[in-house]
Amino acid sequence: MCYDSGYDRSLPLNATTLRRSSALTVLSLSLAGALLGGCGGDDESGSGGAGTTSSTTAASSVTSSDTSTSTGTGGAGGGNPFGFTPMNGCDPETAEDLQDLTVEIQFPVNGFKYSPSCIIIHATHSVNWKGIDGSNFVSHPLVPGTVEGGVATEDTAGPIVRTESGDTQTVYFDAPGQFGYYCDFHYSSGMMGMIYVKPAPN
Repeated sequence: MCYDSGYDRSLPLNATTLRRSSALTVLSLSLAGALLGGCGGDDESGSGGAGTTSSTTAASSVTSSDTSTSTGTGGAGGGNPFGFTPMNGCDPETAEDLQDLTVEIQFPVNGFKYSPSCIIIHATHSVNWKGIDGSNFVSHPLVPGTVEGGVATEDTAGPIVRTESGDTQTVYFDAPGQFGYYCDFHYSSGMMGMIYVKPAPN
């Protein structure tokens, strides 16, 4: 391919004209290289370089950059348009996005865990915590709140309520927000989770 430097060949050649001509040629080639080099891959994995998102996390907030793509079923993928933050071992970018009107969270699963522990639901939907294999809230008290740096902090402002009896508890989420929960006895073993509530479907 031939690039025209913009030099008029009918003009006399001198040092100033040569410098301008060389500068224009370098600039033209640099721009062409930048435009061609800036094009990302065109594969279906989305690794073209445009999938960078930023999220806020940790003690109160630490900024981190996530350039990975979410894969798997139910992942939030595609960014975080609701401003949710990672908490209780959950990341809104990888939380299971569930469409059911009522989602069941079982406990304890695989030792001291909730399953699923990190979910995204719509406002006007419900979550039902259910003890399995004879487990109940007496041995695994459900507490609304967060666990940061090994310290559990109860939060009574949301719809989840402390539950210390029975083996099932259903909570209705009428508004968007993010709501953490944990087992009062086993949060240090990772028995905690988050419910990210996005606006109700139209």
